[in-house]
Formats: sequence, structure tokens, C-alpha cells
Amino acid sequence: MEWGGKGVNRRTSPIGDDPAGRLICEQVIPFDEVPKDLWLKFADKIEYDARWPEVTEILRGSDGHDTVIIYLEKERAKKVLPANWHVAASTEMTEKLMKIIGEKNVKVVEHVWKKVHLL
Repeated sequence: MEWGGKGVNRRTSPIGDDPAGRLICEQVIPFDEVPKDLWLKFADKIEYDARWPEVTEILRGSDGHDTVIIYLEKERAKKVLPANWHVAASTEMTEKLMKIIGEKNVKVVEHVWKKVHLL
């Protein structure tokens, strides 16, 4: 098995020449393709309504696998946008969003593999 770069692998592969050493995984996912959540925080519904048209334009210009999550701070409301709103949470896109809603209000969170099985 060849590793083209760093990544997460989810299937069984031999490790070196030792037949007893095995890596158990199902799929190889490069680290730069690990799913992420793009969090966009607004102070309240009024700010959301005012900024949403500009934000929409940026989100619609991106296509990817990253989930967009909207959070309204005052209302303490969270909305996960459906799959047709998924984006590629690139540095370029997040910088554009930060100019519109503020640097503190845009956050990209990588999914962490929570279950580790030791054999």
C-alpha cells in the first residue's frame, strides 16, 4: 500500500514485513479532507438578517464537504444548514466571512475521531 501523503486510513493493512503488525481501517482520508464544521456566529437575529445576503453570496461560491452551522448568540439558537449548503472551508473563504461578520465570529472546527479501539 502506498501513502501519497499524510492521512487517516480505515482498513487493514500490513505494517512493514511483520505479518502480526496490522493497521485496521476502512478508508484513507487525507488530513486536508477531514470533514470540518464552519461556525458562523451572529449577535442576534437582527444582525443575521442584515448580514445574511452577503454571507450567502460567499457560501454559494464554494462547493465542498464541510458543514455550515449558524449560531445566534442572544437567542442561543443553532442551525445546521443542509447538505446543499456544504462548503470547502478554505482560508480564503473564511477571511472573506471574517471581513463581513468579524474575526471572532468565524470558526472552523475539524472533526476529531472519538472512538479508538485497541486490539
